Amino acid sequence: MCDDWAHGGAPGDTWQANFTNLGTSNLSLVRFNQLPSALTLYDEAGWLLLQTRVTPQAQWKDINYAVWHIFDPNAPLPGTAPLYWVNLAQQEATLGFPGVDFYQVGIFTPLNQHDTNLNGPQEFLNIVPEPSTLLLLGTGLAGLLGRKWLT
Repeated sequence: MCDDWAHGGAPGDTWQANFTNLGTSNLSLVRFNQLPSALTLYDEAGWLLLQTRVTPQAQWKDINYAVWHIFDPNAPLPGTAPLYWVNLAQQEATLGFPGVDFYQVGIFTPLNQHDTNLNGPQEFLNIVPEPSTLLLLGTGLAGLLGRKWLT
């Protein structure tokens, strides 16, 4: 999920990026680290990203508008649904995000994190696979390869 309303990009663009795990709370390499309360803003955006796991896909666009608005109050909020999500994220922040594992949220930031070129790369949040999921996938692949090798 893109968290950066101002920067552009097009399908197929590539760039080098730093990876930050939100659970570490180290925001030194992220784009919006100079904003007041940057950790809370990223936590709100991370919480919204995690909501896509349990929210119908039809609502993901509104969630993304909410994330853009969290980092840039000038970003548009078409309709009332994005504002609903902004308010939910802020409510969760006041509660301290109970039960939320921010280690599940990764942030990919272009190497030039404070680039003012608005056609430059965007910053993205993504859900990081859990180690047990990777282990299950790896053992399944190993089993398939072993079976193919033995036959």
